[in-house]
Amino acid sequence: MAGSESRHAETRHALRLRTRHRRAELVRLAVGVTLTILMCVASALVFTGLDDTSDEVSTASAPAVDPMSAGVATVALPAEPGPVPAAIPTAVSIPAIGLNDVVRVIPAGGCPVIDPPTLTDVFWVGCRAKPGTDSDGTTVLTGHAVAGGSGVFNELGDLRNGDAVYITTPRGRLEYRVATQRLYPKNAIASSSQMTTRMPGHLLLVTCYIDDGRFTGDNLVVEAHLVSAIPV
Repeated sequence: MAGSESRHAETRHALRLRTRHRRAELVRLAVGVTLTILMCVASALVFTGLDDTSDEVSTASAPAVDPMSAGVATVALPAEPGPVPAAIPTAVSIPAIGLNDVVRVIPAGGCPVIDPPTLTDVFWVGCRAKPGTDSDGTTVLTGHAVAGGSGVFNELGDLRNGDAVYITTPRGRLEYRVATQRLYPKNAIASSSQMTTRMPGHLLLVTCYIDDGRFTGDNLVVEAHLVSAIPV
């Protein structure tokens, strides 16, 4: 009996050991499966994340839009002034001396004598070029200055370099800027280089020169250069 009980005790002990080993194996197996599942999930998340990141990278790699440059690109800028074909002038404005007047014509046959027929009007000299961006020569306007009177160009001598002169024609408006003022003896002005040289874009304003309210034997020539044009 003692021997039989001893064998039964050994058998129960062996069964308990085998059971513990099986449980341990089951636990290890379960842990392994769980880890495998977690690794698969983690891998899926990692790859999904890479897919998302690739989209982000492709977007980020595109040039960033500068709001300032974008604004410039969308703003409609005014067009540059177009050409104003040469035409007979109809009006002149010189703000610096308060002059606004119509322009009349001295026919080409009146040259080379420059003698405006009235005291209070500005005249375009018809034997010289018409004003315009495609003008082929120098434009000449003339008018009288009257000592003690009201000649249209009495204040022409007050102009300074940079003052604006605006000429209107049927084709548009031309802006000139004063560049020089020169004096010529009356008998020499017609043959002066300013009058005989063809200079496109140049404007000459010609009058008698008055010094301290008195006539002199000279003519005053104010030269201005074309700086801008606005077509009609």
